[in-house]
Amino acid sequence: SLPDTARTQLGIVPEDPDTDPETASQEFVVSLCKLIGPGIPIVICLDQVEALLRRPDDIESLAALGRLVSTLQDGTENVLTVACMQTSILSTLRAAIRGADWQRMAQFGEDRLSPLNQREALLIVKSRLDAVPAIRSLRPPKAKPIWPLEQSEIDTIVGDGCTPRTLISQCSRLLQQRRVPGGAGQASGCR
Repeated sequence: SLPDTARTQLGIVPEDPDTDPETASQEFVVSLCKLIGPGIPIVICLDQVEALLRRPDDIESLAALGRLVSTLQDGTENVLTVACMQTSILSTLRAAIRGADWQRMAQFGEDRLSPLNQREALLIVKSRLDAVPAIRSLRPPKAKPIWPLEQSEIDTIVGDGCTPRTLISQCSRLLQQRRVPGGAGQASGCR
């Protein structure tokens, strides 16, 4: 809601107190997408959908997500919604969203990221370490690209495959144990 003074300056009629905030928000987003125009594609990316859960048994927030995506599908011609979540909440999401909304959400299918292999893991570790100036400046001239980490440590973390989050978290832990500058959140790039 805007303060009354801001509404007056903008010439906006006061909100109807009986209007459901969720409905008003959905109408606003649909109107904005229509204003942009049907010839311009809009991709809405929803990352970490699991963060909507206020508690483990909270299904209302997931149901609201389903209604929002359904409203966007029905009210626009130029919008694609991509939702990313941990696979552990997928069954909860399906149970929370009514059938018609789920069909709209899943109309383009679903996919899962494959676990990282050794080569992919090494590329991620190298790029994250290269992104931290403090580590780059301490790296000896002939050191391996993943210095101060060892290949065997990466092999152990990856095993038969791991997620990027696990890899980054475990490498960050190793850097913290060694007290490498930038080894906490800086080197990991995620929380």
